[in-house]
Amino acid sequence: MKKKSLILHIGTEKTGTTSIQDFLALNRAQLKQQGILYPESLGQRNHIKLAAYASHKTWQSLSKPLTYGESDHESFSQLLKQKLQEELALQPEGCAIVSNEHLHSRLQDASQINSIKTLLEQFFHPITVLVYFRRQDLMSFSQYSTALKAGFAEAMPFKLAKNPYYYDFFRIYQNWSNAFGRHQIKVRFFAKEHWQNGNLLEDFCLHSGIGPVKTLSVPAWRNEALSFEAELLLKTLNKQASAGLVTLDRASRQKWVNAICQQYPGLPCYPPKQAAIHFYNQFLESNNELEKLLDTGPKPMFNDDFSMYPEEPKMVAWQEKCAWAEQELRQFLKNNSIPNNLCPSP
Repeated sequence: MKKKSLILHIGTEKTGTTSIQDFLALNRAQLKQQGILYPESLGQRNHIKLAAYASHKTWQSLSKPLTYGESDHESFSQLLKQKLQEELALQPEGCAIVSNEHLHSRLQDASQINSIKTLLEQFFHPITVLVYFRRQDLMSFSQYSTALKAGFAEAMPFKLAKNPYYYDFFRIYQNWSNAFGRHQIKVRFFAKEHWQNGNLLEDFCLHSGIGPVKTLSVPAWRNEALSFEAELLLKTLNKQASAGLVTLDRASRQKWVNAICQQYPGLPCYPPKQAAIHFYNQFLESNNELEKLLDTGPKPMFNDDFSMYPEEPKMVAWQEKCAWAEQELRQFLKNNSIPNNLCPSP
């Protein structure tokens, strides 16, 4: 079987990957007519099975595990390869696009990335790795919103994990270039000033060989930013759920998170500027090292505009809103028939 060329989109997380994947899945049939395969065997929308293949771990979705633990990983892997081969046989010509942001966040070991390479090289040649990098403070603030939606009661903006690999773009680039070759890594930047016509989908299409976006369907943009009110309500909900005062099963939680986000739109409340600058400065050395390696791209890679952050935290407004959130959450749970044991309003 003739091997297809492949664009392997690895994220990173918080760089519009959900919207890109929605776009690719929505246009799967049209792309197929152009000779571009967006495989279903690796995942219907997001190719999460590829990352699970390399991670050897049980992965939980909202309702069920994706794999069934290390003891079952071999059968999972064999079935994955079989289904991918069968799908490629139905469309032997053209190229393919694979997209999963967990390839960035979950695969931090060189051996895991090499296992991805070994698998994909059985079916594809050449393989180009496409990665988007976003300024670390903005990436972290977006990750904070995701953590709140996922139910983490202790989520905080600019909280650095024990392993800072998630934000270490130089190490990420090195790991993937060591596996696939430096000249097979295409780096883009998550900022409107660097996108084709200021549009992320147009930029992705240009650099993945899809062609003009205007010939394809464009899904509604998924804005994952939380309003100040939604942020406080989710933070309060997570704390109440952690304390056992609110009953929310895993499968239905997303429904109520979506309801809060829809019912409480608005602008986010950014942390103070100095906190953002301090977080970003922790990665200056990594960014500088990566910048030296890149033949193309902006110099410096990221702008120094921190004007979206306030000079000082708004503590009075925060305290007032926290009191409001407890009352508002109680009414929200009642209106949406969510079982809870919160004390009644005084």
